[in-house]
Amino acid sequence: MDSRTLKHSRQGKATGVDFRINSFCQLKYKAEREGKIYLEIGRFFSSRKTCHACLNQGDSLPLDVRSWECSSCKTKHHRDVNAAINIRDEGLGLLALEPALLPMQAV
Repeated sequence: MDSRTLKHSRQGKATGVDFRINSFCQLKYKAEREGKIYLEIGRFFSSRKTCHACLNQGDSLPLDVRSWECSSCKTKHHRDVNAAINIRDEGLGLLALEPALLPMQAV
């Protein structure tokens, strides 16, 4: 690999990281502007391989597996839909633990 290719690959990675950070900053800014709550869950939260129905944590799933069946409760899941449900539930659980994050309501 020559130095130009190496330089471009490093630059590409840095640009991707900057884009993701900027996207999250924009989401946070817009949520606060609209009076909404912006909450981040843990980076290593296992959202894809945890069954949202019974919370059984399955084995690792290769990226090409789009749907799977829970070995415990036999519920069929689409990988992304299951992850979205788990992320929503984790966020709601974190909010329940931290009521100070909820916006105050006028009386």
